Amino acid sequence: MGKTYTVAVRTGDQTKPYSEAFQTQTQYASGWRCVLQAARDHGEVRCMCLGTGEKLLAVRYYETSDSYGLARYPNTGEAHQRDCRFYAPNAHKSGLSAYQKGVVDERPDGTVKVSLAICMMMKASIPAVDTDTKPVPKGQRTSQRSMQLLGLLHFLWDSAGLSVWWPAMRGKRTAGTVTYRLNEAAENILVGHARLSDVLLTSAYTAAGRDALRNTERLNAAVSNKSRMIVIAPLAAYKEEARMLRVSGFHGIPFLDVSTAMWNSAAKRFPSAFASWRGGQQVIVIAQCEPNAQSKAANVVGLALMQVSTSWIPVESSYELVIADKLVAEERAFLKPLRYDAGQAAVHPDFILLDTEGEAPMEVFGRSDEAYVNRRQEKVEYFNRHFGQDAWWCWNAAEDREGHAIPDFPEKARRTR
Repeated sequence: MGKTYTVAVRTGDQTKPYSEAFQTQTQYASGWRCVLQAARDHGEVRCMCLGTGEKLLAVRYYETSDSYGLARYPNTGEAHQRDCRFYAPNAHKSGLSAYQKGVVDERPDGTVKVSLAICMMMKASIPAVDTDTKPVPKGQRTSQRSMQLLGLLHFLWDSAGLSVWWPAMRGKRTAGTVTYRLNEAAENILVGHARLSDVLLTSAYTAAGRDALRNTERLNAAVSNKSRMIVIAPLAAYKEEARMLRVSGFHGIPFLDVSTAMWNSAAKRFPSAFASWRGGQQVIVIAQCEPNAQSKAANVVGLALMQVSTSWIPVESSYELVIADKLVAEERAFLKPLRYDAGQAAVHPDFILLDTEGEAPMEVFGRSDEAYVNRRQEKVEYFNRHFGQDAWWCWNAAEDREGHAIPDFPEKARRTR
């Protein structure tokens, strides 16, 4: 999460500011809850960061924690100051722009409805999913008619603020924090006729803890409702002989029975993540499954993989991992634009620095084969055209595989706007 700024709350004819301390400190928790509850029913909330525009905020009630919180209104992320917790880049800076209108439907109450490729009800048939990831021919527009599982994982990661890093997060983004953020964000996302939070199972590291109990309750409800479920968790350590889909923090999550064909397909579709997992790196799996009332297992009907750094920042290659770790070590603020379901031909920065005078795109060139030459030139032309020839950073990792000549990062601004 970014910085919490003062918000102005209007109820009736009165407008009153509420500071970061009042919003976040324990001694004011009951008072802040009352303010949000009143504003949800009869008021209006605006963020007071130094961004531009209205910056209206919606008041949301989170059943998971029995608490109230704030969410930005549709398509207003870039109106906020870049270090504000409500900041979000425009969709064209990530693979989110590849979806057709209506696939991601942001609503005035702060919720978002997404159209999944596979229905969440078990009575619905499972469509054949095109897993071909070949580049789209130059000039052809990628337009996705529904959201696949990788897209849903990326969307939830973005919604939970986990694709953004600020130096103040060092030591605070733990497995428990990630689980909490994912579940909180899932309450704002609708999949079909259900909230994502109702059908989501996440890591639980103790059998008697709150997270395990929540998983068990959601699993039992899904069995009763004949609903499919979404599991999001780190993969357990790689074992050659393992036949089940094993996750870390498995309490309350059923055994995940995945066919050999589906697992082999995933390894082919996500070769970098799969190789990183075998090499001991952390990889997140999202699996859509059908729980079975007669057993402790669930049948996996779809899955996707995503590698993350030790700071839980998604990366698509070992070279991106080097840069993500270096940015954290140098106490930089940055965003990782996510690909979602966009084809490989889609161009967007690998990272965007948020603590520079203007947003500074960053690109890692990791290949030198002949087939990649035209692709690289296309990226160079894109960044020069959209950001200016000297306004973006790159590292040619293909010619510096050991990372001995990584260029210095752009300088920080004195103040981030």
